[in-house]
Amino acid sequence: MIPHRGANAHLAGIWEANRDSDQCGRDIAAVYIVDAADRAALPVATDELHELMDKPTLEGIPLLVLGNKSDLPNKLSVDELIDAMDLKSITHREVSCYGISAKEETNLDAVLHWLIAKASR
Repeated sequence: MIPHRGANAHLAGIWEANRDSDQCGRDIAAVYIVDAADRAALPVATDELHELMDKPTLEGIPLLVLGNKSDLPNKLSVDELIDAMDLKSITHREVSCYGISAKEETNLDAVLHWLIAKASR
């Protein structure tokens, strides 16, 4: 799982170190979580995501982008998130995007079903 670092830029290499250690077995997906209600942070999150998707270690791995805080009135819709993050330009892999609310537990079942489907391949 790759959360948008935002103010936690000191976490920059942690996910890669864990990924490269091969502790988790085979990779089933890259999950990138952004705050769908924080429009100001999206350009940085978008740049980070596109940079990550260019990494050879993630080549071909399906991508799931989760827009958290879908319970807030000022959140981006899934279509707006897809456009704002230029997800359609990410090719050579399956890309999915869901709006979720960790607080309200909205759409978490869909995320689990998506992950289970990828794990069973």
